[in-house]
Amino acid sequence: MLRKALQIVTPSLRDIAREIGMSYHAVRQYRLGERTPAPAVLHRLAQVLRRRAAELVAVAEHLERGTRKPKRQEDA
Repeated sequence: MLRKALQIVTPSLRDIAREIGMSYHAVRQYRLGERTPAPAVLHRLAQVLRRRAAELVAVAEHLERGTRKPKRQEDA
């Protein structure tokens, strides 16, 4: 789960480019500030980031559940 969380947080530019249907070079230029994405591209990028954020929250919750101490029978 931790590996999955780290992949979600730090995707490669190639992964992001693939997900938004753009070339790696275009996304790299956006990252470097050499180009500005069109509104439609920006929208797709926002969707990918929102989905990744939701995945990260789900994985983080799963990891947190694994750190909790089991309840004792007498506490239940």
